[in-house]
Amino acid sequence: MYYNAMRKWWYLPFLVYLLPNLVMSLFVAEFNLLIVDDYPIELTTGTFTIISASLLIAVVFFCIKLISQYYNKKAFSYKDTTPTKLIGIIIFILQILNLLALLLFDFGRVGGASISTNLLSTLVSYISSDILFLLYYGHYREKGIPYFNLGLYLIINVLKGWTGIWLILFFIEIYFQLTKRPVKQIVIIVLVSFVVIFTFYPTLNKYKFLIRGEEYYEQSTLLESAAKLAVRLQYTTNVILIAQETESLKSGLKKETIFPYYLDNKIGNQLVNPNSMNLQKYLTVNYLIDKNLHTANTDFDELGWYTGVGIVGWLFVLDPGELILYFFFITLLIISPFVLNHYFLKAKGLIPVIQTLTFSYVFHGWFAVHITFIFAFLLYIIIYNIFKRKISNLT
Repeated sequence: MYYNAMRKWWYLPFLVYLLPNLVMSLFVAEFNLLIVDDYPIELTTGTFTIISASLLIAVVFFCIKLISQYYNKKAFSYKDTTPTKLIGIIIFILQILNLLALLLFDFGRVGGASISTNLLSTLVSYISSDILFLLYYGHYREKGIPYFNLGLYLIINVLKGWTGIWLILFFIEIYFQLTKRPVKQIVIIVLVSFVVIFTFYPTLNKYKFLIRGEEYYEQSTLLESAAKLAVRLQYTTNVILIAQETESLKSGLKKETIFPYYLDNKIGNQLVNPNSMNLQKYLTVNYLIDKNLHTANTDFDELGWYTGVGIVGWLFVLDPGELILYFFFITLLIISPFVLNHYFLKAKGLIPVIQTLTFSYVFHGWFAVHITFIFAFLLYIIIYNIFKRKISNLT
């Protein structure tokens, strides 16, 4: 049952993520226009680059799939363990702290404070209650739904202006349902969900931007919203932009205007030039916004978003020798959560969470978030084993 669920689950990210990338590559080739995060960019490269970007993204998708399937096959022999409710209470307390940091200091909201020196915000920034909740949710799911934790998770992220939470929960839940229901029922659920999402997306998108503090938002039609969503789900155009600006980006990397991928995390950020940016932010600031609309003192962190680069984007920026280290880095990111589960938890319920988060973060090049996920997973393992032993000793 778990093997069939794992195999069939991959149709979902294929439809949601890979298919939009393939369609967008055809759009670019046909109309000679790049649409990067709703911004039109002049296309100066040829068909070969478009095809290369598209093929590389497809190869990355299937490589992540193969690695995930290899490690998840080991998980079929795991026991159906569940965490204690005490762990849920601990995570609930951490979620409350997250909510307080958001309400008191606007910390974590999209377009809000991204850096803060107060103790609460610092604690929240290093301990991700969101990821801890998702791990707990997947681990506990066989027993039921941790409604209080789930409710708080939704409240926090709605107030932050994040909409990706729904897709992550949807992916995890579909995996779980594939182990319980016939495939035909799941197909119906997915189709109905897509219809509902597309129907209400314009309204949801409006309130998302209002929560983010946008002063002006123009209501989009259903078709316009669907087109914008499709653009946001792909990053083929982002990769093509990187490919046609390769020399400029390589120069920025050498001059330390752009800091390398392996320093794009909380610890690495302490080691870089304060005036340097990660590749995502550099592309956004230099190619996707009109600087004339901003002052010299503008904090571009307040934009609340940066364009994605995926795994493939860096392939056009790094030198051949650097690519070896890059491939090792990416492989380590992908396998780490699976290895941690295999050696320290052996929890079957965590398969959908690990697979969903690993794919979502690594495929899109959100390395800093994935590193946060790995450290949060280590913390979850420690919490789980501490309270598991205590309960065992009491019984």
